[in-house]
Amino acid sequence: KLREDYKAQEGDKFSLKKFHDEMLDHGMPAIRLLREIMLRDKAKWDEVL
Repeated sequence: KLREDYKAQEGDKFSLKKFHDEMLDHGMPAIRLLREIMLRDKAKWDEVL
């Protein structure tokens, strides 16, 4: 689901390598937080932190 949402967000700029690189750049945050970071949606940060 995260990859598909990220792909929709990036559109023609999507690259699987970029997706994996960005995902790994964030270390080991909780999956719920990683989703918010990758999709650049800060609306739920208070909930997941």
